[in-house]
Amino acid sequence: MTPAKLKLKAQLAAVRTLLRPSLRWTHTTGDRPGYCIVLGVPWMLRELLDVNLRFVDGCDLTDLDTIHIVFDRVAQPEGEDLIAQTKQRFPGLPLAFHFHPDRTGKLIGASNNASLFACMNWTLGLRAARTKYVLLHDFDLYPIEPLYFRNLHRNLRDRQLHFTANERTYFDGLTDEDNVLGTWSLGIDADWLRENFKPVHCFHAVAKVFGRWTSLDGLTHIETHTDRRALCDVFLPDHAVHVTNLCSVYRRYRSGQDFDPVWRLHLLWYLQFVAGDAAPMQQATEAMRQTTSPTLTFAHNTIDFSQSHHTCGNVVRDCVTRMEHALQGSVRDQVAAYLAASDAFWLRFGRRDDHEPQPTESTNAIEQEASA
Repeated sequence: MTPAKLKLKAQLAAVRTLLRPSLRWTHTTGDRPGYCIVLGVPWMLRELLDVNLRFVDGCDLTDLDTIHIVFDRVAQPEGEDLIAQTKQRFPGLPLAFHFHPDRTGKLIGASNNASLFACMNWTLGLRAARTKYVLLHDFDLYPIEPLYFRNLHRNLRDRQLHFTANERTYFDGLTDEDNVLGTWSLGIDADWLRENFKPVHCFHAVAKVFGRWTSLDGLTHIETHTDRRALCDVFLPDHAVHVTNLCSVYRRYRSGQDFDPVWRLHLLWYLQFVAGDAAPMQQATEAMRQTTSPTLTFAHNTIDFSQSHHTCGNVVRDCVTRMEHALQGSVRDQVAAYLAASDAFWLRFGRRDDHEPQPTESTNAIEQEASA
Protein backbone atom coordinates (compact mmCIF):
# COMPACT_ATOMS: atom_id res chain seq x y z
CA MET A 1 0.00 0.00 0.00
CA THR A 2 1.34 3.45 -0.92
CA PRO A 3 1.81 6.10 1.79
CA ALA A 4 -1.03 8.15 0.24
CA LYS A 5 -3.45 5.22 0.42
CA LEU A 6 -2.33 4.41 3.95
CA LYS A 7 -3.04 7.99 5.01
CA LEU A 8 -6.45 7.95 3.30
CA LYS A 9 -7.32 4.64 4.94
CA ALA A 10 -6.53 6.10 8.38
CA GLN A 11 -8.56 9.24 7.68
CA LEU A 12 -11.59 7.20 6.58
CA ALA A 13 -11.34 5.03 9.68
CA ALA A 14 -11.39 8.15 11.84
CA VAL A 15 -14.48 9.49 10.06
CA ARG A 16 -16.31 6.18 10.55
CA THR A 17 -15.43 6.14 14.23
CA LEU A 18 -16.87 9.63 14.70
CA LEU A 19 -20.06 8.95 12.73
CA ARG A 20 -20.82 5.40 13.80
CA PRO A 21 -22.72 6.29 17.01
CA SER A 22 -25.06 8.66 15.13
CA LEU A 23 -25.89 6.45 12.13
CA ARG A 24 -28.39 3.62 12.34
CA TRP A 25 -30.77 2.01 9.89
CA THR A 26 -34.39 2.58 10.89
CA HIS A 27 -35.41 -0.70 9.22
CA THR A 28 -33.80 -3.51 7.26
CA THR A 29 -36.78 -4.76 5.22
CA GLY A 30 -38.73 -2.64 2.76
CA ASP A 31 -42.47 -2.79 3.36
CA ARG A 32 -43.62 -1.15 0.11
CA PRO A 33 -43.57 -2.53 -3.46
CA GLY A 34 -41.60 -1.00 -6.33
CA TYR A 35 -38.51 1.13 -5.97
CA CYS A 36 -37.27 4.50 -4.73
CA ILE A 37 -34.91 7.00 -6.32
CA VAL A 38 -32.29 8.79 -4.20
CA LEU A 39 -31.14 12.13 -5.63
CA GLY A 40 -28.40 13.99 -3.78
CA VAL A 41 -28.52 17.76 -4.37
CA PRO A 42 -25.63 20.19 -3.76
CA TRP A 43 -27.18 23.21 -2.07
CA MET A 44 -24.96 25.63 -4.02
CA LEU A 45 -26.51 24.30 -7.26
CA ARG A 46 -30.08 23.98 -6.00
CA GLU A 47 -31.35 26.19 -8.84
CA LEU A 48 -30.55 23.30 -11.19
CA LEU A 49 -32.77 20.83 -9.31
CA ASP A 50 -35.66 21.69 -11.62
CA VAL A 51 -33.55 20.73 -14.64
CA ASN A 52 -32.90 17.23 -13.33
CA LEU A 53 -36.52 16.74 -12.29
CA ARG A 54 -37.76 17.80 -15.74
CA PHE A 55 -35.88 14.87 -17.23
CA VAL A 56 -37.04 12.51 -14.48
CA ASP A 57 -40.62 13.68 -15.02
CA GLY A 58 -40.32 12.72 -18.68
CA CYS A 59 -39.59 9.08 -17.82
CA ASP A 60 -41.98 6.18 -17.38
CA LEU A 61 -42.13 5.98 -13.59
CA THR A 62 -44.31 2.90 -13.26
CA ASP A 63 -43.60 1.15 -9.92
CA LEU A 64 -41.87 4.22 -8.47
CA ASP A 65 -42.66 4.71 -4.79
CA THR A 66 -40.76 7.87 -3.78
CA ILE A 67 -38.03 10.22 -4.99
CA HIS A 68 -35.90 11.05 -1.94
CA ILE A 69 -34.15 14.38 -2.48
CA VAL A 70 -31.28 14.83 -0.02
CA PHE A 71 -29.57 18.21 0.25
CA ASP A 72 -25.90 18.22 1.26
CA ARG A 73 -26.52 20.58 4.18
CA VAL A 74 -28.25 20.82 7.50
CA ALA A 75 -31.65 22.54 7.24
CA GLN A 76 -31.41 25.95 5.56
CA PRO A 77 -33.61 29.05 6.10
CA GLU A 78 -34.67 29.03 2.42
CA GLY A 79 -35.36 25.29 2.46
CA GLU A 80 -39.11 25.38 3.11
CA ASP A 81 -39.74 27.83 0.26
CA LEU A 82 -37.62 25.78 -2.13
CA ILE A 83 -39.44 22.57 -1.20
CA ALA A 84 -42.85 24.21 -1.64
CA GLN A 85 -41.90 25.66 -5.04
CA THR A 86 -40.49 22.34 -6.26
CA LYS A 87 -43.59 20.42 -5.23
CA GLN A 88 -45.74 23.00 -6.99
CA ARG A 89 -43.73 22.70 -10.23
CA PHE A 90 -43.81 18.88 -10.19
CA PRO A 91 -47.19 17.89 -8.71
CA GLY A 92 -47.06 14.47 -10.37
CA LEU A 93 -43.77 13.40 -8.77
CA PRO A 94 -43.76 11.65 -5.37
CA LEU A 95 -41.12 13.87 -3.77
CA ALA A 96 -39.73 13.64 -0.24
CA PHE A 97 -37.08 16.11 0.95
CA HIS A 98 -34.31 15.62 3.49
CA PHE A 99 -31.57 17.70 5.07
CA HIS A 100 -28.71 16.28 7.11
CA PRO A 101 -29.23 15.89 10.85
CA ASP A 102 -27.60 18.72 12.75
CA ARG A 103 -24.80 16.75 14.42
CA THR A 104 -23.63 14.59 11.53
CA GLY A 105 -24.24 17.35 8.98
CA LYS A 106 -21.99 19.79 10.82
CA LEU A 107 -19.34 17.11 11.27
CA ILE A 108 -19.27 16.30 7.56
CA GLY A 109 -19.44 20.01 6.72
CA ALA A 110 -16.34 20.66 8.81
CA SER A 111 -14.45 18.16 6.66
CA ASN A 112 -15.30 20.21 3.53
CA ASN A 113 -15.23 16.96 1.56
CA ALA A 114 -17.81 16.64 -1.22
CA SER A 115 -17.27 12.87 -1.44
CA LEU A 116 -18.26 12.38 2.20
CA PHE A 117 -21.37 14.47 1.64
CA ALA A 118 -22.28 12.26 -1.34
CA CYS A 119 -21.94 9.13 0.78
CA MET A 120 -24.06 10.68 3.51
CA ASN A 121 -26.69 11.66 0.95
CA TRP A 122 -26.96 8.06 -0.23
CA THR A 123 -27.01 6.73 3.32
CA LEU A 124 -29.82 9.07 4.35
CA GLY A 125 -31.77 8.13 1.23
CA LEU A 126 -31.32 4.40 1.85
CA ARG A 127 -32.38 4.96 5.46
CA ALA A 128 -35.59 6.71 4.40
CA ALA A 129 -36.53 4.39 1.51
CA ARG A 130 -39.34 1.95 2.36
CA THR A 131 -38.80 -0.31 -0.66
CA LYS A 132 -36.56 -3.29 -1.28
CA TYR A 133 -35.02 -1.67 -4.35
CA VAL A 134 -33.33 1.73 -4.44
CA LEU A 135 -31.81 3.54 -7.44
CA LEU A 136 -29.10 6.16 -6.92
CA HIS A 137 -29.44 9.01 -9.40
CA ASP A 138 -26.67 11.56 -9.94
CA PHE A 139 -27.56 15.24 -9.82
CA ASP A 140 -25.67 15.89 -13.08
CA LEU A 141 -27.15 12.92 -14.98
CA TYR A 142 -30.14 13.55 -17.26
CA PRO A 143 -32.15 10.56 -18.54
CA ILE A 144 -33.20 10.71 -22.20
CA GLU A 145 -34.64 7.19 -22.58
CA PRO A 146 -38.17 7.04 -21.04
CA LEU A 147 -37.52 3.53 -19.66
CA TYR A 148 -34.25 4.57 -17.99
CA PHE A 149 -35.35 3.90 -14.40
CA ARG A 150 -37.71 1.02 -15.20
CA ASN A 151 -34.89 -0.86 -16.93
CA LEU A 152 -32.64 -0.60 -13.88
CA HIS A 153 -35.44 -1.71 -11.56
CA ARG A 154 -36.39 -4.64 -13.80
CA ASN A 155 -32.78 -5.76 -14.04
CA LEU A 156 -32.45 -5.84 -10.24
CA ARG A 157 -35.78 -7.55 -9.67
CA ASP A 158 -35.90 -10.04 -12.52
CA ARG A 159 -32.28 -11.20 -12.19
CA GLN A 160 -32.35 -11.04 -8.37
CA LEU A 161 -29.20 -8.95 -8.27
CA HIS A 162 -27.73 -7.10 -5.33
CA PHE A 163 -26.36 -4.36 -7.60
CA THR A 164 -26.87 -3.20 -11.16
CA ALA A 165 -25.82 -0.10 -13.07
CA ASN A 166 -25.51 1.31 -16.57
CA GLU A 167 -21.72 1.60 -16.52
CA ARG A 168 -18.67 0.28 -14.72
CA THR A 169 -16.23 2.51 -12.88
CA TYR A 170 -12.52 2.53 -13.75
CA PHE A 171 -11.38 4.74 -10.88
CA ASP A 172 -7.88 4.09 -9.54
CA GLY A 173 -7.05 1.34 -12.03
CA LEU A 174 -10.24 -0.74 -11.85
CA THR A 175 -10.88 -2.82 -14.99
CA ASP A 176 -13.75 -4.57 -16.77
CA GLU A 177 -12.67 -7.80 -15.11
CA ASP A 178 -13.17 -6.22 -11.67
CA ASN A 179 -16.80 -5.52 -12.63
CA VAL A 180 -17.18 -2.68 -10.12
CA LEU A 181 -20.26 -0.66 -11.03
CA GLY A 182 -20.46 3.13 -11.13
CA THR A 183 -22.50 4.74 -8.36
CA TRP A 184 -23.97 7.43 -10.64
CA SER A 185 -26.68 4.99 -11.82
CA LEU A 186 -26.45 2.31 -9.16
CA GLY A 187 -29.41 0.03 -8.49
CA ILE A 188 -29.33 -1.61 -5.05
CA ASP A 189 -31.09 -4.43 -3.27
CA ALA A 190 -31.43 -2.24 -0.20
CA ASP A 191 -32.81 -5.04 1.98
CA TRP A 192 -29.64 -7.08 1.41
CA LEU A 193 -27.43 -4.06 2.01
CA ARG A 194 -29.17 -2.87 5.17
CA GLU A 195 -29.21 -6.36 6.63
CA ASN A 196 -25.52 -7.05 6.03
CA PHE A 197 -23.79 -3.67 6.37
CA LYS A 198 -23.93 -0.64 8.64
CA PRO A 199 -24.39 2.90 7.28
CA VAL A 200 -20.72 3.78 7.81
CA HIS A 201 -19.76 0.90 5.49
CA CYS A 202 -21.35 2.89 2.64
CA PHE A 203 -18.49 5.39 2.75
CA HIS A 204 -15.31 5.41 0.70
CA ALA A 205 -12.75 2.72 1.41
CA VAL A 206 -9.18 1.69 0.69
CA ALA A 207 -9.33 -2.06 0.17
CA LYS A 208 -7.99 -4.90 -1.94
CA VAL A 209 -9.69 -5.82 -5.21
CA PHE A 210 -8.30 -9.05 -6.60
CA GLY A 211 -5.14 -8.54 -4.55
CA ARG A 212 -4.58 -4.86 -5.47
CA TRP A 213 -4.92 -2.00 -3.00
CA THR A 214 -7.49 0.34 -4.51
CA SER A 215 -9.30 3.53 -3.51
CA LEU A 216 -13.02 2.81 -3.84
CA ASP A 217 -15.97 5.16 -4.07
CA GLY A 218 -18.75 5.02 -1.55
CA LEU A 219 -20.69 1.72 -1.76
CA THR A 220 -18.25 0.18 -4.26
CA HIS A 221 -16.40 -1.61 -1.47
CA ILE A 222 -19.70 -3.26 -0.52
CA GLU A 223 -20.15 -4.28 -4.17
CA THR A 224 -17.01 -6.41 -3.98
CA HIS A 225 -18.66 -8.54 -1.26
CA THR A 226 -21.13 -10.09 -3.70
CA ASP A 227 -20.96 -11.64 -7.16
CA ARG A 228 -24.61 -10.79 -7.77
CA ARG A 229 -23.79 -7.58 -9.61
CA ALA A 230 -24.16 -6.93 -13.33
CA LEU A 231 -24.62 -4.20 -15.91
CA CYS A 232 -28.08 -3.37 -17.21
CA ASP A 233 -27.72 -4.97 -20.62
CA VAL A 234 -30.31 -2.79 -22.41
CA PHE A 235 -28.54 0.50 -21.64
CA LEU A 236 -27.05 2.48 -24.53
CA PRO A 237 -24.85 5.61 -24.28
CA ASP A 238 -27.55 7.81 -25.81
CA HIS A 239 -30.06 6.89 -23.08
CA ALA A 240 -28.71 9.67 -20.83
CA VAL A 241 -26.49 12.74 -20.75
CA HIS A 242 -24.03 12.73 -17.85
CA VAL A 243 -22.25 16.04 -17.20
CA THR A 244 -19.59 14.51 -14.97
CA ASN A 245 -17.66 16.77 -12.57
CA LEU A 246 -20.38 19.44 -12.81
CA CYS A 247 -20.48 20.11 -9.08
CA SER A 248 -16.71 20.30 -8.55
CA VAL A 249 -16.27 22.47 -11.66
CA TYR A 250 -18.95 24.89 -10.43
CA ARG A 251 -17.44 25.09 -6.95
CA ARG A 252 -13.99 25.94 -8.27
CA TYR A 253 -15.38 28.31 -10.90
CA ARG A 254 -17.29 30.32 -8.29
CA SER A 255 -14.29 30.47 -5.94
CA GLY A 256 -11.86 31.59 -8.66
CA GLN A 257 -9.71 28.44 -8.43
CA ASP A 258 -8.04 26.72 -11.36
CA PHE A 259 -9.79 23.51 -12.35
CA ASP A 260 -10.10 20.84 -14.98
CA PRO A 261 -12.10 19.90 -17.05
CA VAL A 262 -12.81 23.60 -17.57
CA TRP A 263 -14.83 22.96 -20.75
CA ARG A 264 -17.70 21.61 -18.61
CA LEU A 265 -18.58 25.28 -18.05
CA HIS A 266 -20.13 25.31 -21.54
CA LEU A 267 -22.62 22.72 -20.33
CA LEU A 268 -23.18 24.53 -17.02
CA TRP A 269 -24.14 27.75 -18.82
CA TYR A 270 -26.66 25.81 -20.91
CA LEU A 271 -28.12 24.12 -17.82
CA GLN A 272 -28.53 27.52 -16.16
CA PHE A 273 -30.45 28.63 -19.25
CA VAL A 274 -32.77 25.62 -18.94
CA ALA A 275 -33.27 26.51 -15.26
CA GLY A 276 -34.48 29.98 -16.27
CA ASP A 277 -31.30 32.07 -15.98
CA ALA A 278 -30.44 33.03 -19.56
CA ALA A 279 -27.74 35.60 -18.67
CA PRO A 280 -24.68 33.28 -18.35
CA MET A 281 -25.33 31.56 -21.69
CA GLN A 282 -26.00 34.86 -23.45
CA GLN A 283 -22.85 36.42 -22.00
CA ALA A 284 -20.81 33.35 -22.97
CA THR A 285 -22.21 33.50 -26.52
CA GLU A 286 -21.13 37.12 -26.91
CA ALA A 287 -17.75 36.51 -25.26
CA MET A 288 -16.97 33.63 -27.63
CA ARG A 289 -17.90 35.78 -30.63
CA GLN A 290 -15.70 38.70 -29.53
CA THR A 291 -12.65 36.93 -28.15
CA THR A 292 -9.30 36.90 -29.93
CA SER A 293 -7.76 34.31 -27.59
CA PRO A 294 -8.72 31.07 -25.80
CA THR A 295 -9.42 33.12 -22.68
CA LEU A 296 -12.99 34.22 -22.01
CA THR A 297 -13.72 37.10 -19.68
CA PHE A 298 -17.26 37.87 -18.53
CA ALA A 299 -19.38 38.01 -15.38
CA HIS A 300 -16.29 38.98 -13.32
CA ASN A 301 -14.53 35.73 -14.28
CA THR A 302 -11.60 35.02 -16.58
CA ILE A 303 -11.40 31.45 -17.83
CA ASP A 304 -8.54 29.95 -19.85
CA PHE A 305 -9.56 27.18 -22.26
CA SER A 306 -6.16 26.85 -23.98
CA GLN A 307 -5.54 23.35 -22.58
CA SER A 308 -8.95 21.98 -23.58
CA HIS A 309 -8.92 19.81 -26.71
CA HIS A 310 -10.90 21.04 -29.68
CA THR A 311 -13.06 17.88 -29.65
CA CYS A 312 -14.65 19.12 -26.42
CA GLY A 313 -16.82 21.26 -28.69
CA ASN A 314 -18.23 18.13 -30.31
CA VAL A 315 -19.23 16.78 -26.89
CA VAL A 316 -20.88 20.07 -25.96
CA ARG A 317 -22.92 20.12 -29.17
CA ASP A 318 -23.95 16.47 -28.85
CA CYS A 319 -25.02 16.77 -25.20
CA VAL A 320 -26.90 20.05 -25.62
CA THR A 321 -28.65 18.93 -28.80
CA ARG A 322 -29.87 15.68 -27.25
CA MET A 323 -31.10 17.48 -24.15
CA GLU A 324 -32.88 20.12 -26.23
CA HIS A 325 -34.68 17.49 -28.30
CA ALA A 326 -35.70 15.62 -25.15
CA LEU A 327 -37.09 18.77 -23.51
CA GLN A 328 -38.34 20.81 -26.46
CA GLY A 329 -38.49 18.57 -29.51
CA SER A 330 -36.00 20.84 -31.30
CA VAL A 331 -33.12 23.22 -30.60
CA ARG A 332 -34.28 26.70 -29.60
CA ASP A 333 -32.90 29.72 -31.46
CA GLN A 334 -30.91 31.05 -28.48
CA VAL A 335 -29.34 27.65 -27.97
CA ALA A 336 -28.55 27.29 -31.67
CA ALA A 337 -26.72 30.64 -31.57
CA TYR A 338 -24.81 29.49 -28.50
CA LEU A 339 -23.76 26.24 -30.17
CA ALA A 340 -22.64 28.09 -33.31
CA ALA A 341 -20.47 30.42 -31.23
CA SER A 342 -19.14 27.42 -29.31
CA ASP A 343 -18.28 25.53 -32.51
CA ALA A 344 -16.34 28.51 -33.87
CA PHE A 345 -14.57 29.04 -30.54
CA TRP A 346 -13.35 25.44 -30.29
CA LEU A 347 -12.35 25.34 -33.95
CA ARG A 348 -10.18 28.41 -33.49
CA PHE A 349 -8.74 27.90 -30.02
CA GLY A 350 -9.14 24.28 -28.95
CA ARG A 351 -5.86 22.47 -28.32
CA ARG A 352 -4.71 20.16 -31.09
CA ASP A 353 -2.14 17.40 -31.16
CA ASP A 354 0.94 18.05 -33.28
CA HIS A 355 -0.18 15.71 -36.06
CA GLU A 356 -3.65 17.23 -36.39
CA PRO A 357 -4.35 19.76 -39.16
CA GLN A 358 -4.98 23.32 -38.00
CA PRO A 359 -8.11 25.17 -39.21
CA THR A 360 -7.53 27.53 -42.11
CA GLU A 361 -8.36 31.23 -41.99
CA SER A 362 -11.15 30.75 -44.52
CA THR A 363 -12.70 28.02 -42.41
CA ASN A 364 -12.52 30.27 -39.35
CA ALA A 365 -14.21 33.08 -41.26
CA ILE A 366 -17.06 30.79 -42.33
CA GLU A 367 -17.58 29.61 -38.76
CA GLN A 368 -17.51 33.15 -37.40
CA GLU A 369 -20.02 34.30 -39.97
CA ALA A 370 -22.32 31.38 -39.10
CA SER A 371 -22.23 32.34 -35.43
CA ALA A 372 -23.03 36.00 -35.98
